Amino acid sequence: DPGSSCSSTFSATTPGAPTSLTATPGSGSASISFTAGSPNGGAISNYEYSLDGINYVALNPADASSPITIPGLTGGTAYTINLKARNSAGLSSASLAVSVTPLAAAPTVSGVSGTSGTSAGGTAITITGTNFLTGATVTVGGAACTSVTVVSSTSITCTTPAGTAGAQNIVVTNTDTQAATLTGGFTYIAPPAAPGTPDLAAGSDSGSSNSDNVTSDNTPTVSVGSATNGNTVTVTATKAGSTNVTCTFTAAAGTTSCDLGTLADGTWSITSTQTNSGVVSAASAALSMTVDTALPTVSSFSSTKADGTYGVGTAINITATMSETVADGASITVTLDTGDTVVLTKATGTTLTGTYTVGVGDTSSDLTVSSYVRTSAPTDTAGNVMTSTSVPTGASNVAGAHAIVVDTTAPTLVSAAANTAGNQVTITMSEALHATTAVAGDFAVSVGGVVVNVTSVTVSGSTVVLALASNVAVGATISVVYTAPTPNSATSNSAIQDAVGNDAAGFTTTAVVPAATTTTTTAPAPSGGGGGSPDSATTTTTTTTTTTTTSTTTTNSRSM
Repeated sequence: DPGSSCSSTFSATTPGAPTSLTATPGSGSASISFTAGSPNGGAISNYEYSLDGINYVALNPADASSPITIPGLTGGTAYTINLKARNSAGLSSASLAVSVTPLAAAPTVSGVSGTSGTSAGGTAITITGTNFLTGATVTVGGAACTSVTVVSSTSITCTTPAGTAGAQNIVVTNTDTQAATLTGGFTYIAPPAAPGTPDLAAGSDSGSSNSDNVTSDNTPTVSVGSATNGNTVTVTATKAGSTNVTCTFTAAAGTTSCDLGTLADGTWSITSTQTNSGVVSAASAALSMTVDTALPTVSSFSSTKADGTYGVGTAINITATMSETVADGASITVTLDTGDTVVLTKATGTTLTGTYTVGVGDTSSDLTVSSYVRTSAPTDTAGNVMTSTSVPTGASNVAGAHAIVVDTTAPTLVSAAANTAGNQVTITMSEALHATTAVAGDFAVSVGGVVVNVTSVTVSGSTVVLALASNVAVGATISVVYTAPTPNSATSNSAIQDAVGNDAAGFTTTAVVPAATTTTTTAPAPSGGGGGSPDSATTTTTTTTTTTTTSTTTTNSRSM
């Protein structure tokens, strides 16, 4: 009742479980933030954590407020953590779990091998330090390295990216985002400018020009301009199918060239670079240079003259084809199988030509070049002088590719004969004659000093037939005088001449008019039965006698 007094005692109970856990990874630890549960009459004095949901460990030293730190964790390993709160009445129930992966030990960077390189990138470097994790990344000057390899926890290799000239920071970042920086660890150097286009030194540019970059010097001297004194200049020669050939020199006053090693024949591309502090410039523009150590030769002899037989005065061109282009002024002297010599001079870059004119007495069954000598030795563009005088054979010489016959031998008199009528004289020559022959006026025909006119002249094969204006008596001697006109190799010349125009020389001959004789012989009739009439055969033989020819004609007849 109101006038009475009373007292009561309240006992604490276990606290409520923590809620709303969040975890923040630390280096080998985790920080857990949460909302504390109700103390339930007793102040919370500490928290305990479990890594397996079963066993709990009290924080030591005790920590009764959020957040708490759980130490001794392994970096990179995922954990599931539960909390319980403790007061004077005991432990709360377990909180909901929270997951966390603690950080590994933070990386450190102590040095780098390869402290400088071109700002174009591409320099291989090796970074040393501690606590590098597989998958770590590297930046240089803020740009990512390429080809990053974590060799071990203390070594990383990579290739620098392009960067800005000057000292740049190297940063290694582990997969847990922890990073370490080497301040100014790598210095980018701007590459020097490309040197000038190489040039073949005048002393090495042999041949018809000392500026055409065609040379017989296969270890040529190459000069390079626009290089910075003190820089190392490298000259590189490349050709498909061949190993690159290089030479180097240090640019300085008076030092601007180097000698390349032995180059095979062919066209080479020559470029140059210069190096400063290990940084190589871009390559220069290329020089195209041709090396030619082969000596020119005659590949073939030929002619454009049509196949056929040719006589005195005929012009026949002879061409020598060279193995390569030769310089102006080249000439050779060829000797033909006729014994004649012809000088062949340069006509085009690869040909020498000359003209052979058939002379009196020349003869060849198949015209060809027998030999030749160097009159003005052909020299190629690179300056190689022809030394060989080997004569091409087969189809590479005139006779092998053509059928050109040289005939300057005139036909000669063989015989003369008159017919029995005494009105024709046949003159036989030593070879077939051209259809165009001597005119009647070229012949003086007489009998006993009396002139007999020639009415026509006919050629047939190797004979010339003179038709006479009157009959000459049997037994009379006919005198024939042929006066050759002025020699002329043209086949249209009115003269006794062969097919190619070789004129016969004048001559005098005679022919006796023969008498025709006839002999008749009756053969006995053959024996036979049947009482039939005997057959008879009559043979008539006519004998013609001339100064050179006897002609016999036999006629057979049979009576029935």
